[in-house]
Amino acid sequence: MAPIASPLEIITNLMTLQYLPQVVYAGVQLGIFDAIGKRPLTSGELAQSIGLQAGPLERFLTVLVKAGLMLRDDQGRYRLSMTAAYLQKDIPGSLSGWVLFNGGDFFESWRGLPDALRKGGTAFGHVHGHEFYEQDMQSGGGIASAMEASRGFVTPLVDGLQLEKGEVLVDVGGGSGDVISRFLSKNPDTTGILLERPEVISQAQAVLDAAGVGLRCQLVGGSALDRVPSGGSTYLLCRVLFNWDDVKAELILKRCREAMGPASRLIVFEGILPTPPDLHGSLWDLMLWVNLGGQLRTIEALQSLATRAGLAPNRVLRIHREFHLLEFTPA
Repeated sequence: MAPIASPLEIITNLMTLQYLPQVVYAGVQLGIFDAIGKRPLTSGELAQSIGLQAGPLERFLTVLVKAGLMLRDDQGRYRLSMTAAYLQKDIPGSLSGWVLFNGGDFFESWRGLPDALRKGGTAFGHVHGHEFYEQDMQSGGGIASAMEASRGFVTPLVDGLQLEKGEVLVDVGGGSGDVISRFLSKNPDTTGILLERPEVISQAQAVLDAAGVGLRCQLVGGSALDRVPSGGSTYLLCRVLFNWDDVKAELILKRCREAMGPASRLIVFEGILPTPPDLHGSLWDLMLWVNLGGQLRTIEALQSLATRAGLAPNRVLRIHREFHLLEFTPA
């Protein structure tokens, strides 16, 4: 029979785990995974190649070995595990942007959780002095990391959602155009409209042109809280609603309903809070509130918001892990 851990062991182990994400964040930020991904290196060779201190670096790499992200051979050379390979920046399916996005300002925001619980507002606002959407989404680095972070999550959606010839896809809150460019590339007989804030959409033309679809997509600067462009056959809210509280999420759905024609459909692609909630879902839900004032919702909660906005639920399809596709039509 395995010994029962004491409260001291449980709590100290739990608190020690908070350091590991920052080790991974530093490894991505400093290019450690990129350097070792090219060829196995000793800590001394790695330190010399990217300008780090060899002594502390050896201890740093030991943590990554114990976490299963690095392997160390008998000659003291380090190489990446299969999982850590995705922490390199310039590979297909890279998760480096996800790590940088969540390990920087979002991680620091948790220091403001006591203030947010006492006074209201977001923890992000208490720590950084402004809300995320007020400044961070305007910076090139912030939006670039956010869009890169989303790539792996939306690939199953692009693969699974079929568009018919001649369709007009309206990507509502589509960032710098990565998602709609991938849809238009996959469906050459379709056109698109991208709605995003002016400070973000200014980056979209280059993304669309690089994908070879720039001439098939209209860019519209604005907010989905104010107005959504009409003329679409399929409207897409891809990882949008969980960034907002219920009042604003319902308003976005109403704006989509106002823009839709009788034969239009709305696709909502969201992470779903399981019933009953598990620890992963509950932490994700709390993170959305801490940083954005948003929330993770159950399928039933999303359908209730949509119904109040004048939409009728059609189908629900699980796409990947907690991510689901929900389809709605005008009620």
